[in-house]
Amino acid sequence: MQKICLLNPSFTLLLGDFNVKSSTWNDTDYTTNEGQMIESLSCFYGYSQLIKDPTHILPNSSLSIDLIFTDQPNMITNSGVHPSLHPNCHHQIIFCHLRLEIYYPPPYERVMWSYKNANATLISRAIHEFDWENLFFGKNIHEQLNLFNTTLMNIFKNYIPNKIITCNDKDPPWINDEVKNLIKLQKVILNNYIKNGRKSEDYDLLTNTSQQLSDIINNRKASHYSHLTKKLNDPKTSNKAFWSILKTFVNDKKIAIIPRLLVNSQFITDVSSRANFLVRIFLNNVILLETIVPFLLI
Repeated sequence: MQKICLLNPSFTLLLGDFNVKSSTWNDTDYTTNEGQMIESLSCFYGYSQLIKDPTHILPNSSLSIDLIFTDQPNMITNSGVHPSLHPNCHHQIIFCHLRLEIYYPPPYERVMWSYKNANATLISRAIHEFDWENLFFGKNIHEQLNLFNTTLMNIFKNYIPNKIITCNDKDPPWINDEVKNLIKLQKVILNNYIKNGRKSEDYDLLTNTSQQLSDIINNRKASHYSHLTKKLNDPKTSNKAFWSILKTFVNDKKIAIIPRLLVNSQFITDVSSRANFLVRIFLNNVILLETIVPFLLI
């Protein structure tokens, strides 16, 4: 607890099977020495214990020994106990809903090009035969640049096979539509299993579906990393592709994260606000020098 305080976190959550009892958390429990010590520690460091219902249920007793402590109870929107998913497991499921916002980049579209199937001969002919002079006549440099880029991209689209795909960076590369549909099916089976009174046939169906989902994910994940490993070992892999693949092994972050910023005694958590604040700092500390840069005409 002292080490946690030295880190000065803004939010702390401690949860699990503490295996201690206190009448403060459950009126039917008696207080043990360990429970009294944990209770004193939580009071000293300003922690609140959220679970008030029995979590370890036996034929002759029910105890609250699976607990959730937090120093920011206002960050918890809901907490409680769910029944165990298996009749032989006497520990019930504790849960809490956190008031947190996780920012992921929105889904976006990108063009995938099949460069190996490009028709280089027709691309070269189209570029050389195009009437660039008439296209650029009477246009300023900015208009010419935009027309040049647009025309060049149209030529590429005609002679390089391409397709538009939707990318979602919060999904790992081995999660496809088949896996997503199976995850949805597993949730439906789980809800039916709980609503129907945890019947054995529903439990068997849930177990089989979960095992099938686990096997598919493991196989796709292994295949994905095997493919990346082969590309790393392939001497024909370009330098750019090599370092891009290597980053997936040494860094598992999907997006760059700007930590929350403390400004005027208030934390800025919104991604856009943090970025704009850093931009303002940069602008306020940069002085543009009015100098003449010589250039060489070749």
